[in-house]
Amino acid sequence: MKGLAAFLLSVLPALAAAHSWITCTDYLEMNGEYWDHTLCRAFPRSAARMVPRTEQFGSHDTYSYFPSPGAVCRTSRNDATEYAADHPMATYYQGQTVILTHPTKNHVADVKCTNKYIPDNGNWIAVGPVNGATDPGMFDGPEWTEIADMGKAPVGYEIPDAVTSTYPKPGFQNAPKFCENMDKSMGTYNFTIPSNLTPGRYTFLWKWIFNAGELPYTSCWEADVVATKEERNAIYTNMGLSTIDFWYAGGTTPVVPPVIPVVDGLGGSDNTGTDTGTTDNTGTGTTDNTGTGTIDNTGTIDNTGTGTIDNTGTGTIDNTGTGTTGGTIIPLSFAFNVNAWPGGGQGTIILPSPRPSGDWYVEIKFPCAGSTLVFDTWHGDQVQTADEQAHGIFKLTQTGWQLEKDDIGFVVNTMAGCFVDENQVTAQIVAN
Repeated sequence: MKGLAAFLLSVLPALAAAHSWITCTDYLEMNGEYWDHTLCRAFPRSAARMVPRTEQFGSHDTYSYFPSPGAVCRTSRNDATEYAADHPMATYYQGQTVILTHPTKNHVADVKCTNKYIPDNGNWIAVGPVNGATDPGMFDGPEWTEIADMGKAPVGYEIPDAVTSTYPKPGFQNAPKFCENMDKSMGTYNFTIPSNLTPGRYTFLWKWIFNAGELPYTSCWEADVVATKEERNAIYTNMGLSTIDFWYAGGTTPVVPPVIPVVDGLGGSDNTGTDTGTTDNTGTGTTDNTGTGTIDNTGTIDNTGTGTIDNTGTGTIDNTGTGTTGGTIIPLSFAFNVNAWPGGGQGTIILPSPRPSGDWYVEIKFPCAGSTLVFDTWHGDQVQTADEQAHGIFKLTQTGWQLEKDDIGFVVNTMAGCFVDENQVTAQIVAN
């Protein structure tokens, strides 16, 4: 059966013809369900004549575009003619979270109405040169600077059915109402304008790869980047546009993006003492290791007992001593819904602000061997060794645009013989 599923996963995409495009370049609702043109403050290039805001969402298939040499964008650039008062150009500020919208065009893996083998092979945002006058000649040329990798949707044989119907999700397939209208439902992305992006006018490029090995679909738009929110607000006020950044679907206030119902995996112990021997934590009492020595975790920790560890508190763990990793260890708060779907869960690791200076990585440890886990992340890359992964240890780093994100999200699917309890999962940042 697994072999058949793998075969279908490799063959079905080749038989499918994909298409989509960006319809709004500054939308007010993150993870929204239904298109509302009044929530769109800015539009892609040539939208007024090719994807008008008030016409049926997702019906303008001719705007979908495969790039060709010398023609990265669907239409040629002309800032004076390709934007209009009712289809204006965006203004962003450094550090802003930007919401984009696109039609799904049947390309979502959701077992409630399609299947879990519909691919999503990458979603990116790049910018051309600041104040450039023309489009770069190639979609992957050196003139473009990638500023955001928006991830891939979880698809394929190893993904439990339930996760395909769980929203929000990374990548192209973040469309909560997909099954109501598979062709014309709305999907949304979000990305962050880098805080060090030089103010000026840019061409933005969206790239989406449906089938692996094929060219990306592209959409282009121009936007002015300013240094502060106050500057952006003044421009939008003069245009009669809202100065709210965005809100989450359902009208909630934007704080930290929700990760479906969660449990808190952060405990409240202080382990700053010295421990060089063999620790047996099989009892149910409370251990207080509040000494002032240096942590030496070279001994063997035996947690094989049947006692119950309660880490559901919200206190601060102080493990800032020097561990066997050779670096300074800072425990991290994280939210983890271990039963988001049968056999798997989703979580968010909250990163400190500011980040540690120098090299650092996040270490998350599960109680099962890595061979029994399928682990994936967004806003961070995995750098663990094969031996570390075999022991359930995953190491994550951030580079480039990812450093603008204050969290790292993850999904984990468990195989036979592995049961993950949220209290058995630990996360820490190690700075060298």
